[in-house]
Amino acid sequence: MSEVLGPYGKRLTLGSFTDGSLSSANAILVMRRIALNPFDTRRISSEEAKSHILKWATNTNLGQEANGGELRVASAQRRTAAAKALEKAQPGQGESESWKSIRFTLTPEWRLAIGLGDKAGLSEIGLSLHGTYGFPIIPGSSLKGLLRHWVSDQDQRAISKEDIIRIFGSELPSQAPDSQTVQGKGSVIFFDAIPSAARAVQVAEDVVTPHYKPYYERYSTTEGREKGTAPAPPVGWNNPVPASFLTVGPDSGEFMGCLAGPKEDVETVFNWLARCLDSEGIGAKTAVGYGYVSIKRQDG
Repeated sequence: MSEVLGPYGKRLTLGSFTDGSLSSANAILVMRRIALNPFDTRRISSEEAKSHILKWATNTNLGQEANGGELRVASAQRRTAAAKALEKAQPGQGESESWKSIRFTLTPEWRLAIGLGDKAGLSEIGLSLHGTYGFPIIPGSSLKGLLRHWVSDQDQRAISKEDIIRIFGSELPSQAPDSQTVQGKGSVIFFDAIPSAARAVQVAEDVVTPHYKPYYERYSTTEGREKGTAPAPPVGWNNPVPASFLTVGPDSGEFMGCLAGPKEDVETVFNWLARCLDSEGIGAKTAVGYGYVSIKRQDG
């Protein structure tokens, strides 16, 4: 029977990904620590192994449902506790009424693909994963980068460059204002948005179908450039090659996000973020409807 190698060289059959024996496995290990077995006489392809791994990911929601969702719920509760703790004291500077956190939920309106092109392990996952648990997440860096780009495109008479640098940080240490205690550091912290305790986000398999594979391989890949061959023209007689990847599916649960920092700046950033996500979406393929989310502030 065909096998792959798991963490520490553990041998796993392809059937174990669909028969329930790995239902409580850590998703980050399954998605990023699986390799082909070079001693397997059948020599299965990476695509065959990938199809089984993606099937496991959708069946288990990337581990969110393990043990009744206990770990997902505990993770969300710890995030809530951390946010409330930040409201009481600014880190390293004692009590401060000006320090505030805002918690909010992000609910996908359709499919969501954040991390598309991130090839880790055998598969191009299509989703950003929590570094410990393997749950789908929306990285805080993605939210911050998207919002900074959106704000920078707004009317500079309403949003000054100085405000942008103070809130988001400076790209170069030499640009940092004197008020920044750490050169280049912005005033507002963007936390990763993680699955909420109320309901797991639904992981779904999706597919993209390149129609001109020889063209992309010869022109875009390192191997093709090293051969020095002329690019193959994108012609109509090439075979379409479906490629599967993971998304957060429609009719999904919700992510829980958090902002923290000086009260006035955090309020400003939350309002900006709501407008930005409504008009721009987040992640890949927003031009065809992916990536749009509704945002709702959480109180208490």
